[in-house]
Amino acid sequence: MYLTWKEKRINVPVNELKADLFAALMLQKQGGKVNYTKMAKLLYFADRYHLRRYMRPIAMDDYYALPKGMIGSFWLNILRGIRSSEFFKTVNYDVVIVKSTSDDQVKTLSESELEAMNFALTEFSKYDENQLIDINHQYPEWKQHEERFRERGGRMEVQIPDLFEDPKENAVFKRLGFK
Repeated sequence: MYLTWKEKRINVPVNELKADLFAALMLQKQGGKVNYTKMAKLLYFADRYHLRRYMRPIAMDDYYALPKGMIGSFWLNILRGIRSSEFFKTVNYDVVIVKSTSDDQVKTLSESELEAMNFALTEFSKYDENQLIDINHQYPEWKQHEERFRERGGRMEVQIPDLFEDPKENAVFKRLGFK
């Protein structure tokens, strides 16, 4: 993760062990098999919640806006299989648990991180991956890049202050009953 302070960029390393463990526990809580895109969105919603509420991202990951929404870079890499996970693998379009987390490992997650996970699962797991993309596209940190994605795709780095803007009331949120 890069933080900018007084015109200087500070590199803060991703907490890879925590990111992997957090994703694995979230996957376990959903029965051990989840659509790849849905999993990516749920991780993002948990991290966004945690950052906004506790002023700290869970994995210290870099955020990117992509055509299908927002994601942390490290989480995207382990979901795609570019980086390996101790706990899961992606098969076709599903993320599948291959090793359960231990109680001792779960204890390394903070109460606030578990709260963020439960928030994301409670508020968003009822939606399918396409609905989650629609929801994700309503957030200001993605909307600011919408025109670029229509024209040429790619990815755009998102700065942490962008995640503190609130989404505007919109038709997607109304249709899904989301607040």
